[in-house]
Amino acid sequence: MRYLPASVVLSFLCPAGALRAVGRFDEAPAPHIDPTFGTDAGAGTKFLFLTHHKTGTNLMQQLCNFTAHFLSNGTEQCHWCYKVQGVLPDGGLKCPYDDCVEHGTFRGTAGRFTLISAVDDVELRRLEQWAPDYRAVHMIRDPVDMLVSDYQYEVRLHQKHSKFDWDATTSQELWGPGFTIQDRLRNVSGVLSHFVDHMCRVQSAIRGNPRVKTMNLQSFTDNFNAAAKQLFRFMVGSSYPGMDQLLKQVSRYDKSKQKNQESQLHVSNSSAAPAIKSVVLEMVAAKDEMILASTSCPGAEVARPWARKLVHFGNAKRNVTRASR
Repeated sequence: MRYLPASVVLSFLCPAGALRAVGRFDEAPAPHIDPTFGTDAGAGTKFLFLTHHKTGTNLMQQLCNFTAHFLSNGTEQCHWCYKVQGVLPDGGLKCPYDDCVEHGTFRGTAGRFTLISAVDDVELRRLEQWAPDYRAVHMIRDPVDMLVSDYQYEVRLHQKHSKFDWDATTSQELWGPGFTIQDRLRNVSGVLSHFVDHMCRVQSAIRGNPRVKTMNLQSFTDNFNAAAKQLFRFMVGSSYPGMDQLLKQVSRYDKSKQKNQESQLHVSNSSAAPAIKSVVLEMVAAKDEMILASTSCPGAEVARPWARKLVHFGNAKRNVTRASR
């Protein structure tokens, strides 16, 4: 197998036999929700949208923006806080500086409606300190599908004249000649393991928490309207008087109904995904240690000591070396 300096996991970071766990992502059972929960949202209630790399951040940004506009009659927008760095003395939330224009006007900030796109269990506790009155949706995804999607994302990022130039987790050299799909999947998987670990730890931390609803990205693909109904019934309550109008308007974000121009904004190629997934599953069956690191919660947990040391974004640049976060 071949690895590049930007994303290679050396043998001393990944000892032989370290990633033998083969369990898949175990979605926590839905918490018990009081039938009246969600009907008492006030001006101080925070609406949080929690995602991870490749669990539907673009969709959740759209839903966060839509929710903010709809519930505030157009007076508020969704804030985007990549990571929760702490609670400030004035009660505000400390977020990393964000100069990515695509993230919107309120990037690097937090407010009543906020998307947190790389949340972990430590940051979840900070959010609860910042917003005692909150309700949140945690978007999860099957880790195998996350790896397939991330692989496709990297392919698109490194294409010549690509319009996408952010969030690369592998270096450009990996996508040149001399590397197999297995080589590339192992490199993508090593970095993705860090984010799968975050997802699994958050899911464990919120188990039984009635203020957080877990939703699987696949549910929006299977039946967007039904998934959106679940989300908003939780967020604002089934008795919310504007529910019918809300659900009618949010259907615009149903990917299956979008025009070709809109669908081109999505980075995954659905027609190519099955072939890539087949390769991933073959590598899982062969107990490939690098693939197991991102395709199961146990594998991600075992890989945590070395996966967290990898450069997670910015690897599109040449000569990027491994570094601690």
